[in-house]
Amino acid sequence: MIKYLSFILIVFLMGKFEGCTGDDKCEETKAPEINFEFLLGEVTARYLAPGRAGMVLTIGIRTSRLGNKSFDQEYEVACGELVLARISARLVWADKSLSSCVIPPKVRTGIATFEGIAERS
Repeated sequence: MIKYLSFILIVFLMGKFEGCTGDDKCEETKAPEINFEFLLGEVTARYLAPGRAGMVLTIGIRTSRLGNKSFDQEYEVACGELVLARISARLVWADKSLSSCVIPPKVRTGIATFEGIAERS
């Protein structure tokens, strides 16, 4: 699940920044063609309250750190004001052979701008 949430965030950001022009108008009608993989390097989950069938969940995600080849994300699963779980993960950017590689500059800049964090920690 964590890998897919992270993938959705990156695709969202790539769609936002791919079509941007100097006049700050972004074309968001076409999804970008992206080929990348993440390796889940580490994950920590803290379960705070039980989930129940029928609950409507909200899942929050943010990137808290950008490294050279990896990045950290934090997730919060909630039902209304009740927080059910907090999860942190370190994800490693990987190439087609699943070897770690540098996060592309365009992606790094897009994430840093969106999250309001430094491009390198």
